[in-house]
Amino acid sequence: MCELNSIRKQDLLEHLQSICKMMSIKNQSDWKYSCMEHFVLENGQMFHSITPRNPSIKGIPKQCFGNAGKLFMDDHFFGEKKYSYVEGYAYGSVLPVQHAWLITHKGAVIETTWPSNGDAYYGVIIPWPYFRKIVNERQSWGIIDNMEMQFPLVSGKHTLETT
Repeated sequence: MCELNSIRKQDLLEHLQSICKMMSIKNQSDWKYSCMEHFVLENGQMFHSITPRNPSIKGIPKQCFGNAGKLFMDDHFFGEKKYSYVEGYAYGSVLPVQHAWLITHKGAVIETTWPSNGDAYYGVIIPWPYFRKIVNERQSWGIIDNMEMQFPLVSGKHTLETT
């Protein structure tokens, strides 16, 4: 299993890099990043530690941004602040996909949507003030893939420190 996870981590990185390469050829805009994958590669990290799947966390299938976001908000509103919110890409059962999850203070992944943990996770930790600002303004889940606000992180209009 450890060897498979290493292969999946490498596949995930190569997937993101190949999309960036394709988009940089096509990209003629004045945006800071050529695509969301470029933003994630430049600002994210690989998460190596994955917590055992917690059966009490049962998110709605295909609602990873809302599942992770709601738990993150509850964690902050109830004053516990045990988790950080992460958006990026994860290798599930077949292919790398855009995904959101939580991490512990030690950086261990907490899967909030899939019935079992993914094999690899690469993403950007979204600070609480920025998360709260965007969710409040947008009235929707998801921070990086934010078409309604013209992709402020990808374009460079915002940084993760923007509040």
